[in-house]
Amino acid sequence: MDNTEGKYRRKFATGNKVNFYYDFKDFSSQDTLRFRGYIDNAFDEVHGGSFTILIEGRDAPKSSTNEHFGDTDITIKFVSINILDCWLGTIGDTDDEGNMPDGVLYNSGLIMKIYDTSDNTFKNYKDLTDEQKDTLKAQPEYTSIHSDTHVEKKRLTISKIMADEGNYEFRIFYNSSEDKSYLYIHPTGVILNSAESVVYGQNFIDLVRFGKDTLTEANRIKQKGFSDGEILLMRTKQDTARQSAVWIKDKVETSSSIKTTDELDAKATARLNQLKDVGKSGTLITCGLPTLHPAEKFRLLLPYVISKDVLSKSFTITGGSGIGLEMTHNLLTRKATMQQLFKDRIKENEAVVPSDNENGHRNVFLFDFSNPTDYILGNTEIINEILSIVNGQAEGFCTTRLKIADNNVTKIELRVKGNQLLRCTYRVRNTDNDADWVSIVPNTSITLSTTGNTIYLEIRLIQSTTGVNPELNKAELLYTEE
Repeated sequence: MDNTEGKYRRKFATGNKVNFYYDFKDFSSQDTLRFRGYIDNAFDEVHGGSFTILIEGRDAPKSSTNEHFGDTDITIKFVSINILDCWLGTIGDTDDEGNMPDGVLYNSGLIMKIYDTSDNTFKNYKDLTDEQKDTLKAQPEYTSIHSDTHVEKKRLTISKIMADEGNYEFRIFYNSSEDKSYLYIHPTGVILNSAESVVYGQNFIDLVRFGKDTLTEANRIKQKGFSDGEILLMRTKQDTARQSAVWIKDKVETSSSIKTTDELDAKATARLNQLKDVGKSGTLITCGLPTLHPAEKFRLLLPYVISKDVLSKSFTITGGSGIGLEMTHNLLTRKATMQQLFKDRIKENEAVVPSDNENGHRNVFLFDFSNPTDYILGNTEIINEILSIVNGQAEGFCTTRLKIADNNVTKIELRVKGNQLLRCTYRVRNTDNDADWVSIVPNTSITLSTTGNTIYLEIRLIQSTTGVNPELNKAELLYTEE
């Protein structure tokens, strides 16, 4: 802002509230508060003979306990909880905004509002009955479940992770008539702002780099998960049709919080569906669209280019005496599907050196003994997720139930973790035929002569020469497909 003769000197300080209006009216006539910001910094600037002040801030308030959505760390754990309940919480005494202690928003100063796709309205989630919440969570857009332990992370960071998994968007909105701040949550691409449109020759200013950015495309995705010593988790998914149309485009990602092959398989599939065919994107500059909120769609009409609804993923508002009011939009043209549960938030973990997988396998089946029903036991038992021989026996066996690969398995490698395993033996097969069992030694890759994608592992535990029973914590099969 113009700071001639220091008229704004010492007027602004960190933590001050600032209300923003753009009604094209005198201040005394302003009646629509567009949003409220909270100042982080105020800087003096001088450009030639021009004195200005630069104010930076955000729209997240501080809570009654002096905590902040974007700055205060929390530690919280979720085990198979619907993502909506992860935000609000489920048990305990509520804070001033109705959030519970086991939810991300507890002591955030924000009230949670959810978009109900059945009637296209936002609802205060805390005010719904248990039956109404269950009905909302049964909608296809809100069935996503979250499991993770977040240690000393910002509420904003955790919210972005959960929103990415559920394919949701969220934004903060200050309601001046209630003097309350809300966290609005809705599925990506479901809200169309029919009151706003951008038309060439009217409120359109500029369009930059609009189209499909195929450099971000990937048609073979390798997902790496949790690693426990030599026990690795990884899963690869690919689209051979897209590879034939262009060429093989690899992408490797790591999420160390994923500890099961089912979760890793789901993530690899979701990322492939997302990245194999990117939508159009670009940057659009328009005159001010006063009713538009982030993550809403509006109609864009540009001759020879586009005539359809586009999603303003985010936007920046710029105002000044020389330019009036402009908005710069980050555009998307394609609604993400419900299969796109995960977004590009994790880079490849380069700490995993080539020797960790020197045989170049791309997939893993992990056997961690967390569910005893997944195994056929003979003179063995599973206690506290550890496989061992039943007392009084010198040896015993364990056979894994069927695992199915996407394609025929050609090469396979066994890795095990435990104690007193030197005398133990192992066999694998890639068919349902008992005649196809093949012996395998840990940390050695073998080529299978049979053709199939049904994987079994047989483990034979044998007492050590000193009579000590072996204990197996984990086993895994790394494999390569045709």
